[in-house]
This record gives sequence, C-alpha cells and structure tokens, in this order.
Amino acid sequence: MTIRYLLIDSRKIPVTMGMSHRENDVHGRPLEIIQMNIFYQCFEDKIAIKVINPRVLLPSFRSFAKEKGSCITLAESIFTDMKQFLINYYKYKGLNHLSKLKQETNFNKIDFMTARNILSEAILQKDDDVKGCSTFSSKTKIKAFTKLSHEFISRRNILTHGKIYYYPETEKFIIEHIDNETSIQKYCYLDNEFLIEFKNAFEIIASGMRELNKFLNDLKKNKP
Repeated sequence: MTIRYLLIDSRKIPVTMGMSHRENDVHGRPLEIIQMNIFYQCFEDKIAIKVINPRVLLPSFRSFAKEKGSCITLAESIFTDMKQFLINYYKYKGLNHLSKLKQETNFNKIDFMTARNILSEAILQKDDDVKGCSTFSSKTKIKAFTKLSHEFISRRNILTHGKIYYYPETEKFIIEHIDNETSIQKYCYLDNEFLIEFKNAFEIIASGMRELNKFLNDLKKNKP
C-alpha cells in the first residue's frame, strides 16, 4: 500500500488556477456552480497553460470527489469503532493496561492515529489474550495489521485535509496536502489504484475490529 507522489521539478514553479462550471436545468436555470482546480508545473519564463474544457473534466472530477467523500466516511466508521473498543476494553481491563502510554481516559477526544497507537502498543502487543483472534495470533500478523492501520490513517488524513487538483501533464487527479512528519507540501495521485487499496485496507481493518469486539464480548461472558 504505497502512496504514489507527483514528482515536483525544482526547476519549475507551481501554478494553480481555479475553473468554474455552471450546471443548468432543462430550462436554463442555474442548478449549481462547480469549482475545479488545476495544477501546473511551469518554467518561470515560459508559463504554458493548457486549455481544458470543463465539460470534459466534470464527470471524472465528480466521480473522484464522490469517492473521496465515501472513503472518508468509511474511515470515520473505523475510527468510531476503534474508540468504542478502547472504551469498552479499559472499562473491563482497567487503565493500568496502558503501560507506558499516556493514560488518556477520555478516548472520545483522541485522534485517529493516537487510537491506533494505543490499540497497537498497549493492547495488541501486550495482551496475550488477544492472540486468540486469528488476525492477531502472531507477532507477524500484529505487525502487518498495525502497519496497514498506519498507512490507512495516513491516507485518510490526506483525503480529509487535502485538496483535489487536475494535473494536465499526466491527465490525472492529485491531492495537495501537508505531510505530517515533514510539514512539507506534497501532491499524491488520486486514482483508482489509490481508492481500491484504501477500500481493501478498510475491509481488513474492519474485519480485525469485529474480531476484537467478539474477543472482548467473549471475555465478559466467560468471566468467572
């Protein structure tokens, strides 16, 4: 699950421009104005802007914008489920299981990556009972799950906070975002491969969370 970044040519300057398209009904009355953004890389002394017909670009732009929203919704469902699992787990096990992590009792106020870190470092890697779940039955499987979760959340952050541009040079859509680790502005490709990988990761993580919830419910039922 590797993010594909647009190569930024240091010899060129980034140029962005907005493009509006007005949709009318059958009577010519305006329905909505759609704003699309274009990204170029140009030599400073030779700025060449490719003319783009917004009607040609509109269907793809709408499709990717819709998929972007759908993926964000999927990610939020995982985030909500993960926070609720942490709340239920620590109600049952107690906060001493947080080990060296910050003992944050209000799980509703933590962000997605913090929830993932607590799940990984304080539960999956510390609680041997979890190894009864097939997804977490070995250190290798736990490492694979936590790595995938990290990559999934990183993509979710890009989708949530990023801005969609059309890049005419490759005729693809890209997302402008700030890299969390380096604070550098980057552009990654938003294409079918990105979306398919994201949805596949969602299915794996959602399945893992269902296993964890069942594991916890079984512990409660079997408690002496």
